[in-house]
Formats: sequence, C-alpha cells, structure tokens
Amino acid sequence: MAASTAVAVYVTRRRGLALGVKTAVGSAGIAMSPVLLEWMIRHLGTSTVWMIEGLAVWAIVLPLGWFFLRHQRRAARYSSLELESEVDRETTSVSGAGPTAAGGGIAGGGGFPIHQWTVREALHTPIFWIITAGVASSGMLGTGLNFHQIAALGERGLTAMEAAANFIPQAIAALVVTIGVGSLVDRVRPKFGVMFSMALLAGSMGLLSVVQDAWTTVGFGALLGASGGAVRTVEAAAFTHYFGTLHIGAIRGIVTTISVGSTAFGPVVFPLGYGVLGSYALAAAVLASIPVLVGIAALFASEPRRQSAR
Repeated sequence: MAASTAVAVYVTRRRGLALGVKTAVGSAGIAMSPVLLEWMIRHLGTSTVWMIEGLAVWAIVLPLGWFFLRHQRRAARYSSLELESEVDRETTSVSGAGPTAAGGGIAGGGGFPIHQWTVREALHTPIFWIITAGVASSGMLGTGLNFHQIAALGERGLTAMEAAANFIPQAIAALVVTIGVGSLVDRVRPKFGVMFSMALLAGSMGLLSVVQDAWTTVGFGALLGASGGAVRTVEAAAFTHYFGTLHIGAIRGIVTTISVGSTAFGPVVFPLGYGVLGSYALAAAVLASIPVLVGIAALFASEPRRQSAR
C-alpha cells in the first residue's frame, strides 16, 4: 500500500502506467521469491535466510525511501495538484490572477482550489464501495483458488506437479496485464478497468470447470493472474483520479484493510462449496457470480466529479 500510494502521489504524468510497472515488478518479485528463498534455505538454513531478508530491507528499502521521498514530498504534492488543475491555471494566468494554496489545493480559474476529497466524503460515494468490492472479491477468490489449486486442478486430472506449475502462467499474465491496464487507465475511466478485471476473474473461475489439458490449464492460470494484477493497478489509480492525492493514503488504507480481511475467507469458502456441491469447479462457477455482480455495478455506477472548491 505504501509503495503504490507513493507512486500515485509523486508521479503526475502517465500515473496509471507507472502504477502498472510498480505492480508488475512487485508481482514478479512475489513469483520469483519462492524459488530463490527455497534455494537459500537449502544452503544456508532458515534462521540465516530470515536474517538476510531483514538486513536487506534495512540496507535497501529504507535508504531508498529516505533518500528519494524526503526530497520530493513537497514538490510532488503541488506538482500533482497543478497537473490536475492545468486548464484552470492557464485561465488564471491569462486573467492575471495568481494561484493560491487553500485547503490543500492549487487555485483554479477564479481563485478557487481543486477539491481534495476527505475519507468521509469518499465513503459516501458508490464508486468507492464498488472498487473496494472488486479488490475484496479478487483477494478472496484469488486466494481461495491458490490455496486449493492443487486439489481443484487435481479433480480435473492434473498431477500435483502440473497443478503447482500453473503459478508460472499466472505470474506471466499478471506482469503483462498490469502494465497494459496501467497504460489503459490513463486513457479511459477507471470504472471500465474494474469491469475488465472482474470479467477476467469471472472467466477464470468459469474456465476451471472445463480444464482438461495443458492449454485450458494455462488459460485458467493466465486469466486468474491477469485479474489480480489488473484490479490492483486500477484501484491504485482510480482513487487518485476520483478523490485527489491529499487524503489518498487514508482512503486506500481502508480499502487495504477490507481487502486483507477478505483473503481470510477464500480458503474457507471453497471447501464449504466443495462440501455442498461435491466439486471445486462447481463451487468456483457459483462464486463467479460475485465478480459478475461487481462488474455490472461498476457499469451503472455514477462517478464523483472533483469540482473547484467554493
């Protein structure tokens, strides 16, 4: 959350693409870490690897954050606001009125700042809850499928090794789609990105019932990985687009809390569905109705407009 929020605040041009690259790099790290860490543990032992990981955070992540962010915080905050009110600023400069900072925004035409939404205001918009539902659905269903992937693909005739290997197409698809969706979010309304990611998620869950060979297995994994990468990129870009950057950390903190909580239900929901229906594939097909409903809600959702504060 901290990494994507930092990108959303400091990057002001082609923000969606930057978030897509960030998410893709993060997904690649997650995908590669099991192989690297398994090799390290085998040669160095668990305790030593834990210490190396902790030292790596101190030696790499913290210095990077300190060096880059402390020098750019003030400038990036105002450059973002300036970009968002570019047309108004041009009008102001022509009329001879100077910009003024008020309420955390740069003044637009007529001397009024661009409105920056508070957490309370964001919580009262339908689009906030629709995007949050999309992220939570992806977290719950994606985690559930990953937890029971070997069992779910095993009932389709795959061996445990073949089922485990399905994480590879998931990772590759997530890499490709996150960058593509990030670039797309810069050009279209974010709610269409939510619809796209929910369609991918519903498609992956529906495809599980027809998995029977290598191609359909790869297709299932690719759709599942792509949906997760897409919704994470859309979420980070959408809230900045709709609500501004001044309170974006607090707004996204609520979304992240709900999303993390939702992942706890996925590993439970699928066994319950299996117990009732006798099949992971049937359980997935029924649960696919969740992203379908979220996608439909996104289609008809009204979008908040960031007006000049008066």
